[in-house]
Amino acid sequence: MNSAAEISFTPKLTPTITEFANLLNYIYDNEALIVPYGGCKIIPPREWAK
Repeated sequence: MNSAAEISFTPKLTPTITEFANLLNYIYDNEALIVPYGGCKIIPPREWAK
């Protein structure tokens, strides 16, 4: 198992508020980017935090 210090890159995705509302579809749409790394970081849109 790799430690966090050994992971050099994880894709960061920044969905729009509409895409975030349908997050599972957004993840499926970006599957080709996510799968090679085994995961990703999803940064929620600013509107979501309000």
